[in-house]
Amino acid sequence: MAGVESAAPPIIGQGGCKEADRILGSSGADGLWNRRRRSGMMTPTAPPPPREALAYLRAKGYKIAWDYRDLWKEEHVRAFTVAKAMTQELLMEIRQAVDAALAEGKTFKQFQDELEPLLGKRGWLGKVLMEDGAMVELGTPRRLKILYDTHMRTARAAGQWVRIERNKAALPYLRYGLGPSREHRLQHV
Repeated sequence: MAGVESAAPPIIGQGGCKEADRILGSSGADGLWNRRRRSGMMTPTAPPPPREALAYLRAKGYKIAWDYRDLWKEEHVRAFTVAKAMTQELLMEIRQAVDAALAEGKTFKQFQDELEPLLGKRGWLGKVLMEDGAMVELGTPRRLKILYDTHMRTARAAGQWVRIERNKAALPYLRYGLGPSREHRLQHV
């Protein structure tokens, strides 16, 4: 229709949000950062601890479970759990390690190097043969990587959602961006 404007949300960096563009510059936050860095105005430092993500992680209770499916859907939001961590003390030590990794920006390697000795002392390292003859994987490097990735990503995503909700009056639109895959599922396009 002629004369009808699109109702598409404004996009920062393309002239749609004048105040944000004025603050960030026409090339967005990354452009401003790079200009300041190149000019010597800023020195890159470690990012501050993600307050909202830490608050989310610390607000969770504890839930002992043999399998991750023992917690149903929303229970994962309210309870920190690690499958097969069957004592409260073990679960608390793992959570303290995840908390420290998130607060201090530790890499997986740092997280693993600090947590493995603790798990070894508690006998929660490697694979164990159960009484029924089943081989169970406890604190292997593969499981530690899954544990680290899962808890870090969910805490950061929860923190990001809190920031989105807090700023929705000023930035009321979200924009979905496709990932780097060559072929996308129809539901995502």
